[in-house]
Amino acid sequence: MTWKKRFLRITHLLFVILVLIQFLPDKSTKEVFTGSLLVFAIAAEAVVIISSFFIKKEEGLSLLLDIAGFIYVFLIIWTLATAKFNILNGYAFPGPWKSDTSVCRRQG
Repeated sequence: MTWKKRFLRITHLLFVILVLIQFLPDKSTKEVFTGSLLVFAIAAEAVVIISSFFIKKEEGLSLLLDIAGFIYVFLIIWTLATAKFNILNGYAFPGPWKSDTSVCRRQG
């Protein structure tokens, strides 16, 4: 496979979009912590890039990039809907904010 076929894919553009979305202002009422999301996305992209060097078959590379693209799209939609636009309910769909563990503690 050529360098273009191996590394110039839409999946990498989705990763860049996910990172750039973190710079949008938050409309959530809670304090947002996106550090864990960014660490996960960077680790996933590192796995994709490293695996791209070793995968020989084009079908295997396409499968890996499809899975990574699905994960990036899910994270983009989740971040936009919870932290950036505050569309979804915070209890049903928790966003990238620090969880309130005091609710779970036993009162007594």
